[in-house]
Amino acid sequence: MEKYGDTFNSDQIDSSNIAVIYAHELENIIRLCRDKKQIRKKIKGKENSQIVDEDDIYSRISRVVDSLSKADAQLIRTDHQLNVKKIKEKINPDEFNLLFRKVRDNVCEYYGFVNDIFVERQKEQDVVYTAIQERIHKHYLKIADRDKPVVFHEMVDWLSKDANADSEACEIIISIFIRKCEVL
Repeated sequence: MEKYGDTFNSDQIDSSNIAVIYAHELENIIRLCRDKKQIRKKIKGKENSQIVDEDDIYSRISRVVDSLSKADAQLIRTDHQLNVKKIKEKINPDEFNLLFRKVRDNVCEYYGFVNDIFVERQKEQDVVYTAIQERIHKHYLKIADRDKPVVFHEMVDWLSKDANADSEACEIIISIFIRKCEVL
């Protein structure tokens, strides 16, 4: 047995020193528990988004989508002046006109509101947006080789299913992530 530099050979262990060895091993276990707690604190402080449980991420996405679904129409700030250049870079309107219009309309209608939700959630728990962003981007990479309309609908279906959320609201969320260049 070797723990923290102490070595006990089998010929050194007998009934007279078993209590000493047991006490020593107990001290090592306690030390390891303290080390584990310190490591967890360091990890949580530096890499929160990687620690977040996947179910928790979908729960958080669901809360954002739920906020969107229940939004008071007066809180929605339509911004038709919002620069759609990034959307045009991602979706060619000549090639995918219906998808382009859907994404553009969702972004113009809901971008400010959804962004405010993420900002508020981020103030409560600083990993929300990053964790959601990572999860959405990771799923996108799995299906990125397909046609843009197929990718859009598969992303919406995936988000709706995994977050147990309304698919129209998920279309809005995915549209926002297209605008932010995370998908498509």
